[in-house]
Amino acid sequence: MGFLHNRAVYPLYFNFMNKICPKCHSFLVKKDGQRNGRQSYRCKECKHVFYSNRQEGKEDKRLLHSYSVHKQTLRELTETTGYSLSTVHRKIKRALVSKDNMKLRLNPNLSSYISSVLILDATFFGKKGSDTQWWILVAQDGITGDILASKHIFQETLEDYRILLRTMRQERYPKPHFAVIDGRNGVEWVICDFYDIPVQICQSHKIATIDRYLLKHPRIESYRELKKIAHEMIKTDKVTFIWWLEEFKRKYIKDFEIRELDTKTLRYRYVHPRLLHAYKSLLRDIDRLFVSLSFIQTIGRNINTSNRIECEFSHLKPKVKLHRWLSKERRLSLALSLLWRD
Repeated sequence: MGFLHNRAVYPLYFNFMNKICPKCHSFLVKKDGQRNGRQSYRCKECKHVFYSNRQEGKEDKRLLHSYSVHKQTLRELTETTGYSLSTVHRKIKRALVSKDNMKLRLNPNLSSYISSVLILDATFFGKKGSDTQWWILVAQDGITGDILASKHIFQETLEDYRILLRTMRQERYPKPHFAVIDGRNGVEWVICDFYDIPVQICQSHKIATIDRYLLKHPRIESYRELKKIAHEMIKTDKVTFIWWLEEFKRKYIKDFEIRELDTKTLRYRYVHPRLLHAYKSLLRDIDRLFVSLSFIQTIGRNINTSNRIECEFSHLKPKVKLHRWLSKERRLSLALSLLWRD
């Protein structure tokens, strides 16, 4: 077989392959799949397996990073790299999240998060209420900031939360200290079904709820006073906050009790229903607003909001919306690639 080593003997035969076996120096080399983004080759004579020095995965990820983070278009990437438009499109498509990880994706190191705080939240893309709307449900570790799991959903339902937590538990995700949610009804009971842990309601979401009840710029003194108390929630503890609410109601008891006759229904109604709703909302969730204070010594910080995962969403959405006319599948794949930092 020595004559086969001479490229000049069969120039057309060896024209298709430009690789030489580093062990026996043979030109009879064929491709043998990819491993870790590198092309693998196998020699037909000595059966030696070797790898290409060129790592296509790194180049694909570099193009995806320029496309998503640096906001370059496909046409701009063709000018800077010298590749054709179809080549750039193929490389970016290859670097995006695969279809298998679109529906449900888990962190491979779930069992290592022994001391963790579970943050659950969902965000939507597209026009809200339309057929183009789609959601991503995300579980994040509140201490390290790592993404634990993500799930593509069409509408935020309790069953989606249940499927995500069930899959995490099957992958031996350890019991966290507590969970942080935005206050959606029913999510707390779903978490308690899988992990018997306390649930912290995000204080930032609760303050936003109180602001919606009491308006942005209220003219009534009691409204302004209750808004001020609600905004001081982050800086105080449970006992002090309850005392503030009791003193507030004792001071403005007339605004709570005053009623007037409705001429249409001929029934008496409260003059300040917004004040009542805001006050009752704070009292209803008082036991779930200060859960994180009990774990300060354990985790070393006060995680009383879901702002960490909201920051991920706020950086994610503009980068996905930047490139227009993307298909729904491609937009989802781009969002997940940015979320998992692939």
